[in-house]
Amino acid sequence: MTSASSLDIDHMVPFAEARDSGASTWTALLREAYADDQRQEASLVAVTARTSRSKADQDSSQ
Repeated sequence: MTSASSLDIDHMVPFAEARDSGASTWTALLREAYADDQRQEASLVAVTARTSRSKADQDSSQ
């Protein structure tokens, strides 16, 4: 990639999948911390916009 504008920042585990896996019981503060988590190298990844859109809210294993 030669242009950062071609990239999206994506969650390895999308919000919908996290919610279905138990995050629905988290507090608003914990959900916000998950959304902005930059401590774990694999939490947020740069991907092409096309990849991000095609994955949508599916589990990353799919």
